[in-house]
Amino acid sequence: MIEAEILKVNTLISQNKVADAIEHLGELFQSFIPVTDKIDVLILMGELLVQMEDLKGAEKSFNTALLLLQKQESADDERWYNESLIAFNLGSVKTELRKTKEALALFELASKLLEKVTLDDPLITEQKAMTHHEISGRYSELSDSYMCRKFAKSAIEFYTQILEEDLVRYTQPLSNCHVLIAETYEEDNDLHTAFIYYKKAAELYLHLSDEDQQIAKPIMAAIYNNMAVTQKQLGYHGKSAEHYQKTLEIYKELVEKEPQEYEPFLAATYNSMGVLYTDIDFKKKGIGFYEEALKLYQKLAYKEPELYTHYVATTTHNLGVIYDEMSDFDTAMEYYQKALDMRRELAKKEPVAFNMDTSVTILNIVTLYHARLEKEKDLKYQEPALELLREAESRLMLAESDKPVIKSMKNDLEYFREFFEEIDMKTLMSD
Repeated sequence: MIEAEILKVNTLISQNKVADAIEHLGELFQSFIPVTDKIDVLILMGELLVQMEDLKGAEKSFNTALLLLQKQESADDERWYNESLIAFNLGSVKTELRKTKEALALFELASKLLEKVTLDDPLITEQKAMTHHEISGRYSELSDSYMCRKFAKSAIEFYTQILEEDLVRYTQPLSNCHVLIAETYEEDNDLHTAFIYYKKAAELYLHLSDEDQQIAKPIMAAIYNNMAVTQKQLGYHGKSAEHYQKTLEIYKELVEKEPQEYEPFLAATYNSMGVLYTDIDFKKKGIGFYEEALKLYQKLAYKEPELYTHYVATTTHNLGVIYDEMSDFDTAMEYYQKALDMRRELAKKEPVAFNMDTSVTILNIVTLYHARLEKEKDLKYQEPALELLREAESRLMLAESDKPVIKSMKNDLEYFREFFEEIDMKTLMSD
């Protein structure tokens, strides 16, 4: 009987009638069938509810299945394995519901149950690897670096045992475990070790076929980007540029196929390279990367202004900073003014989010006026500077005053206001 009913459910699923399949399973659960069949029905129902994004329903279904199975008297490999699978599925649902501690407890239960299984089988090893991987991820969410690393390393051991069984299938989760470890070392400021694990994560994909590497390109780009960031923080600017270049090449390739998906990542990479080269005084090269980032952000902002206008404003402001540092005051002022206009518009809609950014650009323009006034001995910059300072003051009054950056800006504002209020031709010419 149960086989015939499950066949009906599978037929409904194949016809994309998942809601009807769930309803039929619910009726089947209420009928007079053995408890073992009820457990199977609940598991299948939970899996379908996850597909339907009914996580609360899936949680209830898996919980009931787990409770029923725990009441069973059997104590063999099949029992422990099935119970571990239910605990794992329930842990996955709890993760989606952002119940991290509950999810962790369930994954740890699944791990303990798997330890009771005596059968030596690749499927058991895979389940152990996946379970330890999930435990590692939950400890990462709880900021417990030691436990995250402990379970990620044990997951790596399990994945390595079965890697040859299916290189394509296991490379990504194995690489993800290395990334998890790298991230914990990065958080602990052990950047050398973090880089080593990022490198291991990237190298795993190089063993795949060209076709499978193509599929993995987005993940590889993200890892190369992380390698670039750690190398930059370590002061290895050449190596950082090398890995940013690899990231850039991958995103360029991906943009040709899926521009909407990957143009934001390409723009961010151009921006990161701009930051890198300007930081090491290759300003003209940095400008080139910033300009490429700006073009992409302008394109993206045209389609989705709410999401990308602030990126356009920030990149424009940064170009102003570079030209300012190069003493190209006219070009710096041009970029600062464009950034200020955009940031003012953004601040009208979201003052809390953008008043500080607007004030930053204002203070940069005032700093420029200060330099021009002293160089040209011309008071024409005095009133525009004071007007901007009054605007910045009113904006910063709405900002959180206990933040160090706000206090620093207010100190700068006070210094410049005193300077521009007191300056006159006599004082100016006497300097």
